[in-house]
Amino acid sequence: MENRVKILIADGNEEFCDHVKRRLEQVPGYEIVGTAADGQRALELMRVTKPDILVLDLMLSKLDGIAVLKRAREMDKAPAALVLTGFMTEYVANMAASLGVQYFMTKPCELDAVAERIHEMTAIDSQLRQNAQRRQEVNIERWSRPSSTRSAFRRTSRAISICARRS
Repeated sequence: MENRVKILIADGNEEFCDHVKRRLEQVPGYEIVGTAADGQRALELMRVTKPDILVLDLMLSKLDGIAVLKRAREMDKAPAALVLTGFMTEYVANMAASLGVQYFMTKPCELDAVAERIHEMTAIDSQLRQNAQRRQEVNIERWSRPSSTRSAFRRTSRAISICARRS
């Protein structure tokens, strides 16, 4: 079974949300796990579906996009975020970037460009996972070398904490 990228779309404009959904459904390997018209619903869907990518408008009812990003960071694995918005100031951009947003796009935008940004985000995530796997394999090799249990434990603990900080 292929590894599908799970995407959640949160945008107050349901028509735009539907257009984005239909475009992304055409891309092999993408699975739209839900759409939300407000921030509260986006958080509920994030908890249930655990998406890899969150396509998010900052202007949402009930809970704005920045609040959604803040609460998403509290989850076990926060999704990578792509912000599509018609409202952007330097302050908002800096705030969103500090919360882990990888890309910003202003509306109106080309839906093909949205699909391209998501592809780039998943390629980056895939590369990071491969690098983490390589580090883990190196750590396992170090652990298996003959040495005292105490020094092997120290090396492995240090490597694990370094990997945890990088991810």
